[in-house]
Amino acid sequence: MILRKNPAQLALLGADAMVFLASGIAFYVIVSRAGGASLLGGYSVVTAWLLLFQSVGSFGIPELLMRELGRFSDQRGRYLGAGLTVGLSVSLAVVPVMILMSWLTGYDAKLKQAIVLAAFGLPASMLSNVVRSGLISNRRTGLIVFSRVVEFLIVFPASMVLLYYGYGLRSLIAVLVVGRSASSLLGLWLLHRHVTPVVWWTSGAFLRTLISPAVTFAFANSLGLFGVQMNTIMLSLMAPVAVVAHFTAGMKFIEGLMLAPVLFGQFYMPQIAASLESNREAGLAPFRAPFRLLFALLIPVGVSVLLFSPLVVSVLFGHEFRDTVPVLRILALFYLVYATDALLSMILKAAGLQNKDLKILVINPVVNVLVNVALIPWIGATGVALGLLSGGLCTVTLRYRCIAAEIGNPLAFMKVAETEPKICVTQPAP
Repeated sequence: MILRKNPAQLALLGADAMVFLASGIAFYVIVSRAGGASLLGGYSVVTAWLLLFQSVGSFGIPELLMRELGRFSDQRGRYLGAGLTVGLSVSLAVVPVMILMSWLTGYDAKLKQAIVLAAFGLPASMLSNVVRSGLISNRRTGLIVFSRVVEFLIVFPASMVLLYYGYGLRSLIAVLVVGRSASSLLGLWLLHRHVTPVVWWTSGAFLRTLISPAVTFAFANSLGLFGVQMNTIMLSLMAPVAVVAHFTAGMKFIEGLMLAPVLFGQFYMPQIAASLESNREAGLAPFRAPFRLLFALLIPVGVSVLLFSPLVVSVLFGHEFRDTVPVLRILALFYLVYATDALLSMILKAAGLQNKDLKILVINPVVNVLVNVALIPWIGATGVALGLLSGGLCTVTLRYRCIAAEIGNPLAFMKVAETEPKICVTQPAP
């Protein structure tokens, strides 16, 4: 019954992704046209700081809840309340850390002030992600679309008005924080009222049982975003802001495409975790068709971006961003590697192998940073794209080998099962 409901729920998640993708790309295109590479570069630096510290502030709670809500469906309210308590506490503690670290950089005063404003959006981002986990696990993805549309209707029109009247970076970030806060509070109300009542009061012992695995998820989540967002921050510290804009213009386009494997993993993780819990060897078999369909869509998209990068950049961002073309070509290859890597990571976490997944993930940012340091002074934004690709190739190889050793060949369940047994007829010896 659950598998029969999945197509409709995935369609709603796809609608949510389309709103996010379309609004994000449209916003970046408008900012690049209205304010040029300077404003787009500054906005990209601030959002990179926000996303990097958001991964720390969420403490891995949203991703952990994806698994636990699938395994313990009768205690969803209790898990959601405990997750919100831990996540809000950590995200509030991270706010002053982000502010302090931003002021220790060599950015100009306006950029620092914009990062300070963004820091106050960390609790809202954590709340939004936890609510999302609760709605996905209950297969109420329509409410996710509704809250996303509300955020879009606040942020996008207000930002367009500010750009029209010549307001700068700080005003755009303030609108982003307000819109995210309103959307997250609305989502929490919908979750509590119409889906699963959140149980806020719980024992200290239960919180401790949640914190222990959350630490592993937090490190894994932080390292995963570190490999993406730290690239923008490193580039901003080693190159002009305009170069940052050339990288983030291509990366924003790819980030929209990256939503497909991410949403797929979020949606199926509770179900795969429950399936592996009941049957370790054959737990992936029921999900053969969705995995095939996903890759049948992802591969043509990645190849198309690789072939038509000059056209994409010219139409969206204009000739000022022609240096984005080689970056986007490399990122198209990274997109295919990332999609595979993200799904292998999801399988490891669903199987309870998050510690091994974390050990593998540590390699990604190390390789990424080393390549960045070596190549940014020579080829700028292109070097950052090569750093992302290098780190992804390392982790996708190691995760594949780990799953093959612990669960079985991850490609085996993709093969068509034989519907009829083979009959062996032996002839009597003469």
